[in-house]
Amino acid sequence: MKANILYLLEGAQAAKGKVVILDVLRAFTTACYTINKGIETIIQVGDIELTYLLKIGVPISF
Repeated sequence: MKANILYLLEGAQAAKGKVVILDVLRAFTTACYTINKGIETIIQVGDIELTYLLKIGVPISF
């Protein structure tokens, strides 16, 4: 797995592929930006363990 750490608006604009937002305060702003750019799905999870389960295809009900 390759991870890039990007910051602020410039980081959001440069992001490609699958993106994980860890900053809760900025996550909503980033969500609005990505929706405006055509993103189809945003999945918000409460912890990293759920993120890994989703990655490997374990069905999670929210």
